[in-house]
Amino acid sequence: MTNSSAAVALDQCLDGNIHIYISIGAVSFLLPVLLMGLLCLLKYRSLVRTIRELRSSEPTGSAPPKEAARPPRPTLAVEEEGPRFIKSDLNLMQLIKAGKEGVFYQARMTRGTCKGHGMFTCKLSKEGVRQKHVETEVSIMRKLVHHKNILQLLDWNTSEEPYILIMEYVSYGTLRTFLQTHKSHLSMDPELQSLLTIASYHIALAMQHLRSKMIVHCDLALRNIMVNKFPWEVKVAEFGLARDLTRMASRRSSRWRSHRVGRHSFLL
Repeated sequence: MTNSSAAVALDQCLDGNIHIYISIGAVSFLLPVLLMGLLCLLKYRSLVRTIRELRSSEPTGSAPPKEAARPPRPTLAVEEEGPRFIKSDLNLMQLIKAGKEGVFYQARMTRGTCKGHGMFTCKLSKEGVRQKHVETEVSIMRKLVHHKNILQLLDWNTSEEPYILIMEYVSYGTLRTFLQTHKSHLSMDPELQSLLTIASYHIALAMQHLRSKMIVHCDLALRNIMVNKFPWEVKVAEFGLARDLTRMASRRSSRWRSHRVGRHSFLL
């Protein structure tokens, strides 16, 4: 009897311990899940709040594109008068990046300014780049004026090699270099996701402006986005591979019309 009572007591004790272990296991499993869910909810609310703030400020940010329809009168004067500068007039100060078709520098004029800009971004074409190719890039950039998230063209010289484009100044170079340089600082920032969301939003505004002008960038990457003030002033740049769909459509239309006229003349 004594042994039987001890066995029963042992079984009851084991059953009680099993229930305790199961309860502890369930709590230890559910607690991290609940904490993770709470963190995700807080992050989601933070992103929603950020997006709402961006949307509420969009009218002021989207006001400049409305002026894009105005003809760029100063650039027309440059075309008539010829280039206002040559390479020897530039003081190349710091390398920003080297691309396949050109090299970007932070630069200034040796004397005076470029349309009131003391410092600016300068792109020098590499050897072998065709003049017509650079002129197409200039034409596209002139079409994308008055937008705060697109690197603005100030002046250019396509009369002699190396062909030169002068654009507005940016403080931190490319977005790729900025993220690599400030990686340790940004990784500790609890609002990093919100900062990246803001930067992505402004890049999207630039691409929306390109779409409204029937321009396809064809080379959007971190190396082709410039940073002046992160994350509010990020600017899409490097339009060497960009395509103007309106010009392509007009060329196709003219080819089709000439084909139809030639065929009609042949039938006559």
